[in-house]
Amino acid sequence: MPENAAGAPGDILQVMESHHRRLLQLCDRLERVADGLPDDVDVKLCLRLARTLPDILEASHRFEEEVFFPRMRALYDADLLVASNLARLRGEHREDQSFGTEVAEVLLDWGLCAGQHDAEATGYMLRGFFESMRRHVAFEQAYLVASYRAHVNALAAGTASENGAPPANGSAEDGGPSAT
Repeated sequence: MPENAAGAPGDILQVMESHHRRLLQLCDRLERVADGLPDDVDVKLCLRLARTLPDILEASHRFEEEVFFPRMRALYDADLLVASNLARLRGEHREDQSFGTEVAEVLLDWGLCAGQHDAEATGYMLRGFFESMRRHVAFEQAYLVASYRAHVNALAAGTASENGAPPANGSAEDGGPSAT
């Protein structure tokens, strides 16, 4: 299924989880660079991350905003908390893109051994980025993915229609948005 194509609810869930795995792998690699500063820097890893980081973020954010978020809005259209959280996450995406561009530029410099970046400042920057990204993914998994999975499970059990949803004010037991 193409990343931005509408598909079956289970397919959309799989793509979302795939994007989350890629983001978490990116965080692990950034942490490896931060841990190696200043004397044990893998310059090839820095160059690879500088090249791939912006694309990974863009693909993930595009899928979420063009496919996943609209599905969540359709499922929970009357839930102001869902709408508010989706708006907040879109704002975080803009911040992540901007910060990610800065991180990629610094990684490129380290990979090319160009410029003199302070190792402590670079480590702080990398840790700030990947810790924020991990929190973002954890929230999406605990809140959005769990809610959407409850809908997919309800569809499979025959208790929800394709356009219907579990109760928006659900409890932790039924996987509704307040499950977190």
